[in-house]
Amino acid sequence: MKLTDGKRIVEIRMQVWTGSGYGPDWSQDFFEAGSLTRDDSGASVVDDVDYCIDQAQDWADKRGGFAEVAPWEESQERFVFVTEEETMTRDLFEDMISNWLFDSSPSHDSLTITDIRCENGEWVGYAEDDKCCYHLTDQDRDGNIVINYVGTK
Repeated sequence: MKLTDGKRIVEIRMQVWTGSGYGPDWSQDFFEAGSLTRDDSGASVVDDVDYCIDQAQDWADKRGGFAEVAPWEESQERFVFVTEEETMTRDLFEDMISNWLFDSSPSHDSLTITDIRCENGEWVGYAEDDKCCYHLTDQDRDGNIVINYVGTK
């Protein structure tokens, strides 16, 4: 399941080794996914991603609040897999646009950024000059701003 605290997004899986493979992922139940809100990226919003990872690791290590287990759980080998996703933040996207404007000067000196927002998990910017409107994205997620002509004013 995906978790975010607004600073980072992680994919976390909590599984038990069955002897021949991994059993089902317990993270949805463990973090009570149905009671959590989701952000634009689809990640479940938590207060602190690191705390959640620590709690999952305690579950895997059978320590802390997870030290007492049923007799049939004592021999279980539990594993936690965490993958951090690269996340684009508003501040990072604004910096990318500022750097792009600086690097492309003077050809885009007349552009004014009118809006920046997250749409369907992707940061987009809207800009205009005296005559036209433009849509700015990092469509390839490679750190390079792409400008698309939207229309005239």
